[in-house]
This record gives sequence, C-alpha cells and structure tokens, in this order.
Amino acid sequence: MKNYFLTAVAALTTLSMSAAWDGTSQPWVNGDGSSTSPYLIETEQHLAYFQEEVTSGRTFQGEYVSLVNNLDMSADAGYKILPIGFFDEYVNADDPEGSLIDESKYFLGTFNGNFKVIDNIHIEYVATDFQAVGGTGLFACLSEGSVVKNVGLGSRSIITGGELTASLVGQMNGGTLQCCYSLATVNSSSTFGTGGIVAVGSNDAVIDRCYFAGTIAGNSDVGGIVGTAQYGVDITNCYN
Repeated sequence: MKNYFLTAVAALTTLSMSAAWDGTSQPWVNGDGSSTSPYLIETEQHLAYFQEEVTSGRTFQGEYVSLVNNLDMSADAGYKILPIGFFDEYVNADDPEGSLIDESKYFLGTFNGNFKVIDNIHIEYVATDFQAVGGTGLFACLSEGSVVKNVGLGSRSIITGGELTASLVGQMNGGTLQCCYSLATVNSSSTFGTGGIVAVGSNDAVIDRCYFAGTIAGNSDVGGIVGTAQYGVDITNCYN
C-alpha cells in the first residue's frame, strides 16, 4: 500500500499546474451532475464556485462533481479560501434535554478528485461564535451519503483554523473518504479535534486508504489521520 501511495504522489507532482487563481469564482460549463457526466471543475475559479454553492446550502445530494486538472490556488500571492460548506450544530438552549439543532451546510454528493493535485491553497476559518463551529478543511463537513475520493493536497498548502480543523474534512458525520492524501501544513488553535485528514469522525464515517505526510500543530485531541474518532467511525488502510 505504501509503495502505491508514493508512486501516486510521484506521478502527481510531475503534472503541470493550471494558471494560478485570481480570487474570483466562475460557474462550470461542462457536465450535468449525473454519474456519466459529472460537473467538471476545470479551473481554480470553478473550485471557488463549488465552495460558494455548497456553503450557500446546495447539498449536491445524488449529484457528481469531478476535478479534472491540477489547481494552483495562489496562497503565495496572499489569496485565501473558505472551506466547502459550513458546520453549524449546536445545543438547543430552549430544550431542557439539550437536543441538537443542525443547520450545517453539508456536501452530500460524490466528489472525485481523479488523483489531481490542489496545491498552494490557504484554507482559513476560525469561528467567532461558539454556536457556529464552522469546521475547517477542504470540506467543512460531510454526512451520510457523501463520498469524497482520490483527492490530494500538495505540500504548499496551508490549513488554518480553530475547532475542528484538518486538511480534508472538519466534521465527518458519516459518509466515505477514500484514497485521499495531504502534504499540507495544518495549524489549529483548537482545544478539540485537530487531524491530518479529518478533525472529528463519527456516525459510521468510513476513512479508507488515506494518508497524511504534512505537518500539524494543535492543542489537544491531535491525530495524524483523525483528531477524534467516535460513534463507529471506521478507519482502514491509512497511515501517517
């Protein structure tokens, strides 16, 4: 398995990057979201558009999105991007039993990175409201039915956040993360859940054939693959 991953990285790093990001977004022009014709992310602007769509509440449930080129997100030019989606689960203050209210903006479709590299990206989100945690990573949060696979973050990537910070997923409440890797730098001020790949995995989430080979700094509950694993999370064939 390790030789397979290293071979994949070597192949990926030899591929040319597309033009650097200018901080704008633009809707994709190819694909209809079906399994045979997924929406195609061909440029940095398309990735920014995808981020905006999910964060505004579009779940992409039952739809397919595919990355088809390497992306350079211009972190070295000072550009930053927010996570895809937003984790917003909190205790109902009006309920004596403390029920949870979940107003998160989940990605619930299938995202295929096609072993392309997203590099030179600075993903940053630090919550200022304790009731809006946010989740920091390429994806803020995933849930049951979501699939993210074949995604790589390059070594010039930076993830900066507070609670629930990791390279790829902040809060993973179910879903599948498969054949993904990160060489990024993860910096978290969190006191709960800092991970190389996933910050918090729960609710039967599946993390399979993923690895982290970057650097990571956090205060507590720090893990190379997952910072906090609970409630049936299944981690297989991964290494840090």
